Amino acid sequence: MNQRQVRIAVASLAGLFALACVAVAWRSGSASRDPAPAADPAASPGAALWTQGCAGCHAPEEFTARLAGTGRAAAAAALLQRLEDHGALGFAEDLQVIQWLAAQAPVSAAAPEGAEAEPEPEDDFRL
Repeated sequence: MNQRQVRIAVASLAGLFALACVAVAWRSGSASRDPAPAADPAASPGAALWTQGCAGCHAPEEFTARLAGTGRAAAAAALLQRLEDHGALGFAEDLQVIQWLAAQAPVSAAAPEGAEAEPEPEDDFRL
């Protein structure tokens, strides 16, 4: 390959790279600046599973207070065992129901605003 062909190939690649940079900058600048809508907790899979399997006999308030307190890990484990024994859902569905119930917990049962809650002894991870 002679030098002329190499120069043409390099210039073509540099031009394509510059064009790609301009296209990315234009696309990111023209993207919508509106924030993404918040996820509706009622539209979660746990809500549908709760309605399907549990809502006929139970109210969410029976479980939400325990899932928001300081012993939430133990309450979640006990509720998981209860769902395994009592419910007709599988393990993954049980976890989705527990997650949905924990999201429904009253704010007053949570830690005070601005105060960081201490991790529980069995909770190895902290965000």
